[in-house]
Amino acid sequence: MTYNPNTKEIFISTNTDPRARNYISVYDYTTMKFKREFQYVYKSIVYGIAYSKLHNQFVFYDNSDVRICDVNMVSQSVFNVPNLGMNYQSIEVYKNYVYIYYDIAIQIYDFQGNYIKTYKIDKLDEGEGICHIGYGKFLIGRVINILWQWLLLHRDYIYLIH
Repeated sequence: MTYNPNTKEIFISTNTDPRARNYISVYDYTTMKFKREFQYVYKSIVYGIAYSKLHNQFVFYDNSDVRICDVNMVSQSVFNVPNLGMNYQSIEVYKNYVYIYYDIAIQIYDFQGNYIKTYKIDKLDEGEGICHIGYGKFLIGRVINILWQWLLLHRDYIYLIH
């Protein structure tokens, strides 16, 4: 899920519905009403979507590729992300970087597809999502024994905050 502040729209990848694994649903931010849906035409499943306000582009994760599209969903570039045997959970963008969150790690790439860094997370519990919350900080949601755990990634460290 991602938010485009220019259009005040929320974009949700609906990959859990077998009939619509490559569809994106769009909702109005102020009313939360459904506006439209469109098909992601580049792969049969889209796992994650993020919006870059800096670049005015959408970034998609579709199982092995990161695809960068303009606001009309026209592909501008694509790069392959090697499968490291981890379960994908979420994608986020901040400045010139793409953050791919897996169960036990966060991989960082630049917008040209160059690998930057991997942050290891030592817990083997189920991760759910990553969200940039400002000033270079990211909130990471995880489920630990059916309870939520919130981690904060900031300046090369991961902090437990709940």
